[in-house]
Amino acid sequence: MQPRLKLRSKNESSFLNIILKGLFVVVFIALTFYLIDKINFPSPENEVKEDVTNQIIKLK
Repeated sequence: MQPRLKLRSKNESSFLNIILKGLFVVVFIALTFYLIDKINFPSPENEVKEDVTNQIIKLK
């Protein structure tokens, strides 16, 4: 049998991978929220007030 070339344990490598993936996910989510915040979505300038009582009575 050939001796192991890397003396690292599997747990350390796995723990490091979990930390790096978690950090990547957090940075990705933060960047996504930042970019969505920069987009100007259209919004109404004034509040729409419409009387719909007649339409409700017609539905009954």
